[in-house]
Parts: sequence; C-alpha cells; structure tokens
Amino acid sequence: MKRKRLLLILIVASALLGSAVIIMLKAARQEGMPEFSGTVEALEINAGSRIPGKIERITVREGDSVKRGDVLVRLENKEAASGLQRAEAALEAAGNTLKEGYARLETARKRYVTAEKEAAVSRAEYEKVKIALEEARREMKRIQGLYEKGFVSEQELDMKRTAYRGAKASLDAAAAGVALAGAKLEVAASEVKAAERRISTLKSRVREAAAVVSLRRAEYEDTVITAPGSGVVVYRAFEEGEAVPPYTALLTIVDMRDRWIRIDVEETYLPGIMPGAPAEIKAAGTDRTFSGRVFSIAREAEFATQRDVTRGRQDIKTFAVKLRVDDPGGILKPGMTVRVRIQ
Repeated sequence: MKRKRLLLILIVASALLGSAVIIMLKAARQEGMPEFSGTVEALEINAGSRIPGKIERITVREGDSVKRGDVLVRLENKEAASGLQRAEAALEAAGNTLKEGYARLETARKRYVTAEKEAAVSRAEYEKVKIALEEARREMKRIQGLYEKGFVSEQELDMKRTAYRGAKASLDAAAAGVALAGAKLEVAASEVKAAERRISTLKSRVREAAAVVSLRRAEYEDTVITAPGSGVVVYRAFEEGEAVPPYTALLTIVDMRDRWIRIDVEETYLPGIMPGAPAEIKAAGTDRTFSGRVFSIAREAEFATQRDVTRGRQDIKTFAVKLRVDDPGGILKPGMTVRVRIQ
C-alpha cells in the first residue's frame, strides 16, 4: 500500500515538474523574442495598356476607390474605330458574297435535277423507239415473206419498208437526244461541283474576315482600360495627352481588403515562430495596438544581417514572415511602419 502511494506521488511530481519546465521554456522563449520592425503591405494591381496610344481621358485620381470593371483610362481610338469599321464592312461583304454563292449553288442543283430528269426521259424515249424499230423490222420481214409467196402486193411491202426506215430514223434521233441530255447532265454536274468549291472558298474568306474583325475589335476595346480589380488608386504614371507604349502600367491600385504585415526575422529567432502564432502589432508613433497572426514563413533566406568578418563565424540570415492583422477600420495603410511582438 505504501509503495502504491509513493508511486502515485512520484507520477504527480513528475507531471508538475514537466508543466513547470514547459512554462519556464515558453516564458524564456517569449522573453528572448525581440520586438520586430515591420511594414504594412497590400496587394497591388497594375492597370495598363496592351497597345500604344495617346491618352484621351483619365477618369480617376489618386485616392479614388474603384471597382473591378470600372473605366479608368480612354485612349484615342479614331484609328482603331476606323479599322474596326473597315473590318466589319469586309465581313459583311464576304457574308453577302457567300449568300450569293449559296444561291448559285441552289440554282446549279436545280439545273442538275432538271437535266437528270431530261436524261431519264431521253433514255426512256430511246428504249421506246428501239422497241418500235424492232417491231417494224419484224413486220417488214413478215410482209416480205408473204410478198415472195405472192400473197401481198409490192406496194404493201414498200409501205412496211418505209415504216422501218422511219422507225430507224426515230431511233437515231432518240440516240442523239440521249447523248445531248447526257452532255447537259455532265455540264450541270460540273456546275454543281464548281459552285460547291466556290462555297468552300467563300467560307474561308468569311472566316478570315471574322478573324480580322475579332482582332480589330480587340484593338478597339484595348483603347478602353478598365480596373482589373477593386481597390484604391495610389499612383498615376501618366497624364492626359501623353503617349504610352504598349504593355505599360498606367495606374496602380491597392486592394485594401488584402493587407498584411511583413517582418524580417533573423534565423536565430525563427524556431520560436510557428504559423498561427498570435502577435501584438503597434503602429509606429502611436499607442494603438492591433492583434494579428502569423500566416506565412518564407522557405528560403533573403539576406544576411551580419556578415562573416572573422574566420569561423557564419552569416546571420533573415526570413520573411507575414502576419494577418485585425484592422477592419483600415487604419493601417500600406507602407506604414509597425512594431510586432510575437507571443
């Protein structure tokens, strides 16, 4: 029984000793953590032009609040507007020509259908006349046999011979009609193919014209520069009347909703800082304090605060640490200096 009590006392004593050590280490770490100097930073967005031009109007000033999509700058667009109009006119003309091409194709197809019907009629007529010729030949042969036996007169035989020659002439005419109808059908087929090839060419021209319109419209739309995001205009790089080169930032917008504090921490203090660690932030020159939390620690060092001037001593490097700050009133402005104490 005494042994159990002694064991219980030892367990409790060990737990209390461990807690005391943790508290002491934490207090020592906090006491050893200095107050860091930091800078308020925010997300910066540049609004620029993708084409060269002359500024016709700037609709905002430094300090103005803007929303995503608001018009900020207008460039002179006479040339761009003229180019767009010409491209749209060319597209309309290409479309009208394509419509005419479809109309011609439809006409060619109708002609082909007509020629096909005529060819069918000609072939049917030829077969009909061919049968009639065969009947005339058999009748003439039959009458000739009767004539040779003296049963019919020579006049009747001559009549059958004349009928046969007439049927043969009709067959020759029907054959010529078949040939003519076939030639017309071939011509109609070639016209259809030519019209189809023309449609293909005209479609390509319409696509090319549409691509030019898209390009010219993009150039025209590029003369109107809108805000790529919401925020406050903090810098105007150009004024009205000035010429701007392509891909140049004209205005800088800061998103005040996306602010953070950046401090540069020497590597000797970095092990005591973890993501999520709370911090007390004080604006320089005031007693106003804000709460914040660490949300980002750089993976690589940036620069050294102390250089090795004696052999055997390493440089002391710094790491960028970022903190979110609780400042719904927007008191802390980008660029302000603050003092940070990580707890």
